[in-house]
Amino acid sequence: SDDGDGANTQLVWLDYDPVPVLFEVRGRPKAKLDYKGGVDSYKGESIGNIIECEGGWLSGGHGPSCEVRDKDGKVLKSFKGSQSHMQNWVDAVHSGKPRKIHGAESGHLSAALAHIGNISWSLGSDSPIDKIRSTFPKVAGEAVDRLAAHLDANGIDLAKTPLKLGAALTIDSKAEKFTGAGAEKANALLKEDYRKGFELPV
Repeated sequence: SDDGDGANTQLVWLDYDPVPVLFEVRGRPKAKLDYKGGVDSYKGESIGNIIECEGGWLSGGHGPSCEVRDKDGKVLKSFKGSQSHMQNWVDAVHSGKPRKIHGAESGHLSAALAHIGNISWSLGSDSPIDKIRSTFPKVAGEAVDRLAAHLDANGIDLAKTPLKLGAALTIDSKAEKFTGAGAEKANALLKEDYRKGFELPV
């Protein structure tokens, strides 16, 4: 996390119905703590989104473009956007018209997914990798293996520095509050103590 109090390499499983979300974070380079060698990528994206389907996937990075590929990776269609979200923000600031910025709520909702993962992680406990892998469906188990390989390539011995399995939490997406087991502790982490004049409503 930005304050350095969260995991810099993690996997977050969000069990949405009907389509779950798998969020992978890599805060280290590909190998040997050498950033000159680049960072990990999955299906061509190091920072981006991948929507997996039965016959292939759609992928897009930080820019305005994306591609649809078949299960063998062949590009079926490319979509070229005209503006990145960063440029949209700059244009809105220059114009002095807040309405020019694309929906801030969607940014809040997507960023909240990372925060939910950090809250789960902070309430979790050290666990062996086999237990972590078996906790999730197969697709997330494969991501656990990618995470373990990434840590191994960077010299992290999981026998000495075990992974942490986050707490299983349930969230009411409309109220933006946790419910059920662990809710009280999780809800207490939704906000921090802010300096007067810079408080956030929660």
